[in-house]
Amino acid sequence: MVARLRISLTLPVALLLAGGAVPICAVAAPQAAPAAGDAVDEDAPPIDPRDTSELLLEILTKRDAADMVLFDVIGARGDREALLALQQAALAVFSPAGIESAFEAFRWFVGGPLAADALEFLTREAQSGFPYKQRAAVKSLSSFGDASRSALREVFDATKDPIVRQVAVGGLLTELRTAGTKEALAMLLTWYRPPLSGSHELGVRTLSAFKSDECRRLFVKTLRDKRTPGDVQAMVVAALAKIPGEDIDKILRDALRGKDPDVLLATIDALSERGITSHWRELERLERSRDAAVRRAALVAQSAIRPEDEAWTKRVFAAAGHRDFALRMGACFALAALRDASGVARLHELLSDDHHLVRGEAVDACQHLRRKDSIPLLIARMEVETLRLRHRIQKALSSITGLDHGVTHVRWSAWWKAEEQTFAVPRLAEAEKLNTARAKRRAAGATQAAFYGIRVDSDRVCFVLDTSGSMAYPLGPAAAVGIVGTGGESRLEAVQRELTETLHGLPDGARFNLVFFAMRAQRWKKRMIEVEDSTRKASVRHVRQQTANGGTALYDGLMSAFDDEDVDTIFLLSDGQPTEGKIVDPLEILRAVRTENRLRKVVIHCIAVDYTAGLLEALAEETGGDYIEVH
Repeated sequence: MVARLRISLTLPVALLLAGGAVPICAVAAPQAAPAAGDAVDEDAPPIDPRDTSELLLEILTKRDAADMVLFDVIGARGDREALLALQQAALAVFSPAGIESAFEAFRWFVGGPLAADALEFLTREAQSGFPYKQRAAVKSLSSFGDASRSALREVFDATKDPIVRQVAVGGLLTELRTAGTKEALAMLLTWYRPPLSGSHELGVRTLSAFKSDECRRLFVKTLRDKRTPGDVQAMVVAALAKIPGEDIDKILRDALRGKDPDVLLATIDALSERGITSHWRELERLERSRDAAVRRAALVAQSAIRPEDEAWTKRVFAAAGHRDFALRMGACFALAALRDASGVARLHELLSDDHHLVRGEAVDACQHLRRKDSIPLLIARMEVETLRLRHRIQKALSSITGLDHGVTHVRWSAWWKAEEQTFAVPRLAEAEKLNTARAKRRAAGATQAAFYGIRVDSDRVCFVLDTSGSMAYPLGPAAAVGIVGTGGESRLEAVQRELTETLHGLPDGARFNLVFFAMRAQRWKKRMIEVEDSTRKASVRHVRQQTANGGTALYDGLMSAFDDEDVDTIFLLSDGQPTEGKIVDPLEILRAVRTENRLRKVVIHCIAVDYTAGLLEALAEETGGDYIEVH
């Protein structure tokens, strides 16, 4: 699960735009400080002693250069003066980040006595014709739950903006699922798009509720229609896996004839989930797929359903020695499934494979087997592996032994030397209980480099940082109302300071690189270099030389990091939506990263500067990273 945090560091949006005057609403009482012993809402904005009219005046004066926190400060007051002020403030900003922050603040009126008035305003703005405001208003409407359904339906029917419809349909899921009709299903299949409409898992659960014969026929039509996006077809496949019936089994087997990797991977999982065992010949054909992840998955899936005869054993051993690293990856779990001495011995040899992805797969297969004879081999690999892979080895060893001696081989080696003769592998449940009890203590005692509080659990890391024009603007007035920060510091200066501290904290011997993106991406070094005094000083000089100018080529920055095959962890920081580069559409960026990362499993930690970034949050969620909002 992605860690979603908000950190107040006073890095405001500052895109200064002109605009007309807007009347100031009536004065409201300032926000009161919490009494001693009161529970504190972690999402609550900072205390501001000024009254509502003063806060509104500041927003109307500075517009997009105003501190975005002020919208939440106003909204949290929850009275009519605050609602009127927030409505006026929302009309005074024009940057995407400002609009999103303003409309998000209407959530403070959900379930309150002014909810109907807030809904009326949001409905009107959702049909205003200005795309950014429409989208932000619809997103805010969805947070009102059942009370907003009629408004969302009205907006959905009235708009032609596809993104507005994709956001709106997410708020109509209950209504559509209750209807259960072919028409309701068609609406979902046409417009539900993660993450704009909701999560992939929510989409799957919703689609699986449509079980009528005519809905099944529509599912089949969707899978056969080449114009349907692969991620939608993958959702359909995952939903079908939860619907009983032999006809569904046939539909899923037919889906294995397709070519889209996302659909094929989803279908392989779906058939496994249903316990189907008759499709191994189709899987055998998929070992020749153009996509490496499909080749690996096809071999792994066969290991659970193929008859364990001499022919299959020969195929597994052949795959273990194949020049294709994806087949060698699949062979790791296939060898583990054989559960004989020769298979385990060959699996242990793959712990030293030339390809790091194969070695990682072999570690995971050893964890699955939980054999005593794997322990000394895993400990030996700890001495030579990357930090990320050492963490995987630590996890495997802890799963097998129920112990935790860290991520260096010295302590594990000393323990094994003393305990080898008498040690017995505990039951899995017992090992898990021991590891769970220790996890919190281990996390609390960890000391290592961090970037905006996110620990750098890798020695193959690339920092991908936004240097677009908006990073140059000065901080707003936040320091005057008690938010931590340095008043005269720009966003870029604050990031340079934070990154410098992180670079000084990287251990010698780790490998790292830097990518800065604005109109285009610029990688500091062609490939990662080793951390030592000279490279640390050179990287800090390079960081300090950066200036802010131009647009936001976020996709290009990410792909520049992915170009180095040794990178296993990325820290991505941005203060706005993509505006430049080869791909700017957030959904297309997500799809491209998903494709690039099917086997590599690069973790992407994301830092959103002074705005709620759906794209960054989704990237972190998809890759197992942390998501931080810096305000």
